[in-house]
Amino acid sequence: MKLLVIGQGLAGTIVALQALRHYGHVTCVDSGSHEIASLAAAGILNPITGPRLNLTWNVHTLMPAAKAFYTEWEGILQTSFFCERTIRRIFRSENETTYHAKRYKNEAVHEFLSCVQPSPPLPYNARSNLGECSINAAVLNIAQFLEASRAWLLKHASLMQTTFRYDELKVTTDGLHWQGNRFDHVIFCEGFGVANNPWFAHLPFKPAKGESLEVELAHPLPPEILSAEKWILPQGGCRALTGSTYEWVDLTSTCTPTAREELLSGLGKMLPENPVIAVHSQRAGVRPCSHNTRPYVGTHPDNPRLSILNGLGSKGTLMAPWCAEQLIKHLTNDTPLHPEMDVRRMKQSPFSG
Repeated sequence: MKLLVIGQGLAGTIVALQALRHYGHVTCVDSGSHEIASLAAAGILNPITGPRLNLTWNVHTLMPAAKAFYTEWEGILQTSFFCERTIRRIFRSENETTYHAKRYKNEAVHEFLSCVQPSPPLPYNARSNLGECSINAAVLNIAQFLEASRAWLLKHASLMQTTFRYDELKVTTDGLHWQGNRFDHVIFCEGFGVANNPWFAHLPFKPAKGESLEVELAHPLPPEILSAEKWILPQGGCRALTGSTYEWVDLTSTCTPTAREELLSGLGKMLPENPVIAVHSQRAGVRPCSHNTRPYVGTHPDNPRLSILNGLGSKGTLMAPWCAEQLIKHLTNDTPLHPEMDVRRMKQSPFSG
């Protein structure tokens, strides 16, 4: 099987690695643009979703697959970019403790979610009179992963650094043709760029811009991730990442003063005794969220040679390894896709092309 992958963000990179490692010839096409949501994301693999502490969809499959994939590729790429981390989920209201009590009755959450605990009296750290719980999570250093993967793909002649144009892809009865080469399948992993795709643009997305800050605090933090007003991801010493915002109108990759103020305000509420003494950087990206939080994976209903992996939203680091593996198996062996992520569930929607 000869596979063409469009995009070398998180999803495209993982698809290319999965396919090249196990199945056949891959050409990944990417312009090298730094304006991708992957580089603005913190890389937290959080099995718990939202203020109501819901289990993430299919998490008992997604988390082991993600851990296995990133650990394997740390060995292959001889680079460290993945580690398991604990999230301290600090309660802000009685409602949150009520949601926790309801969720904790389900033993399926115990693998990821702890019982309620009192906040430890740590100096300069976050705490709450309502207590907190622990979440078993992990973190992917996305920038390091993408950089190491890019070098590996180049070394194996599997990456073309150029801008892909849709009108250069010729779809014929015997395959796909692009720049003088024939391919059996193309997988579009374009994130928010799917809005320009002539075959998949009309899928119902709900893109959301997010911004984060890298800051210097007055005092160092322990390694646990903090989650309350915002999340805080300690980077060692006094440095930390904090995020994130949600914006549905301004869908550019431009950083904004409004988001900066929102993040600094949230940080101040969480760490009132540990002020920010410097902001080192601000990042912005657009999350490719689907209309119902389920990813879009699979083939176009009118041409099975055209495929998509998108709609991962803020759960890309958690979802992408398993979703990519399932898509490759579907293309090579016709293995059925999970019906809740199969893009053909949207066949009543106005697909374009």
